[in-house]
Amino acid sequence: MEISKTADQALVLLLRIADQGARTPAELARATGMNRTVVHRLLATLQGRGFVFKRGDRYALGAALMRMAGQFEPELRAVARTVMTDLAERLHETLVLAVREDDQVVIVEQVAGSHHLVRAQYELGYRHPITLGASGLALLAFLGEQERETLAARTEEPERITRRLAEVRALGYAVTHDELRVGAYGLAVPVRDGDGEVVASLAVIVPTTRTPGFTDHAPTLAEAAERITKLLAGATEA
Repeated sequence: MEISKTADQALVLLLRIADQGARTPAELARATGMNRTVVHRLLATLQGRGFVFKRGDRYALGAALMRMAGQFEPELRAVARTVMTDLAERLHETLVLAVREDDQVVIVEQVAGSHHLVRAQYELGYRHPITLGASGLALLAFLGEQERETLAARTEEPERITRRLAEVRALGYAVTHDELRVGAYGLAVPVRDGDGEVVASLAVIVPTTRTPGFTDHAPTLAEAAERITKLLAGATEA
């Protein structure tokens, strides 16, 4: 596959800023191994298009990316947010919606519980391997067999991942702890569209201090996922 080197370098800078926050051109050059002059030129171009803006001597993500993000899975996110808001108020915990991008998952929506002073949260756009975390495993476990095996085969321990996915399918949900962030537990279920295809995962995440009885949330979470499915089907029919 032939790619544009310049476009790829610009995207690398954007992803670096997204992962690490505002950075100076010198910091970006060191982190990416790019020539500092090239970094300055790319940042000037990105700034001109609104993808980054300058804050002192650092560059941060710009409003153009926010506009684009708002167009990502708008129907799924809008439907899910209604259900997630209701559930967060009932459980007093943080709800997270994640979608798959090849062998990774990306958090595209989040509703934080407001009842507890200490709560677990992620950033929108946070991504991680699909073989890690409850959100990833709940997505991967319920994909088609061939696709599931292909993704598992890319890992260093495909047999262990395959066994783990079988356990998730048997339970109907995935539970993990300390895989993505120390002190955070996650419980996730798959979310399907009106045709029965897995399109996302819905997870509740809690700090370690509130893990007793954590899996009791599984039926409630599954009901919420089913509600999202029905709302998506209704939206499609409309």
